[in-house]
Amino acid sequence: MKVGLFDADGVLTLPEEMFSQIYARTHGMNPERFSQFFQQQFPAAIIGEADLKELIELNRDVWQYDGDIDLLLEQWFAGENIRNEELLGYIKKLRANGTPCYLATNQEKYRAAYMKEKMFAGEFDGFFVSAELGVKKPDAAFYQKVLEQLQQNHPGLQASDVVFFDDTMGNIDGALQLGIDAHYYEHFEQVKTAFAPKA
Repeated sequence: MKVGLFDADGVLTLPEEMFSQIYARTHGMNPERFSQFFQQQFPAAIIGEADLKELIELNRDVWQYDGDIDLLLEQWFAGENIRNEELLGYIKKLRANGTPCYLATNQEKYRAAYMKEKMFAGEFDGFFVSAELGVKKPDAAFYQKVLEQLQQNHPGLQASDVVFFDDTMGNIDGALQLGIDAHYYEHFEQVKTAFAPKA
């Protein structure tokens, strides 16, 4: 048996620009100061050690924003909701044919909830989220926790039975070290080939 494991941004979603880039440009902001927020503070939210809303509240001067934070997040998440419909359609077929498929992503808790409830509701067998696991890709502990849960869900599953696609080479390297069948995602045809029956 095989199990599909897919990254979100750059694989399941294909936005031309990240929200932070658009926001900085449209607000005439200093990109360097804004990027420091994402480099220095945002990572704590990605592993569940900080709350994104609280971080924005504490850094309203950096964001140059005095409005409703929930509205800001809604705009953020909707703006990056550019689905890879071709891939998602194939994943639907895989699941219909008995291949379980999961999402594995580095996300803070609010966007993770948006993914589960709006972006990909009912389209995966489960979600592995860094903010919930307390560790992010490419840390080996992330993949170990994923494998442990998958093996509980699918007894007898081996790491090599897990076919993983990500668009960050470091994340691929981390998965390969645990024996996962990991691939650097470039285009949809790779996925079809990876799941094609062997002759």
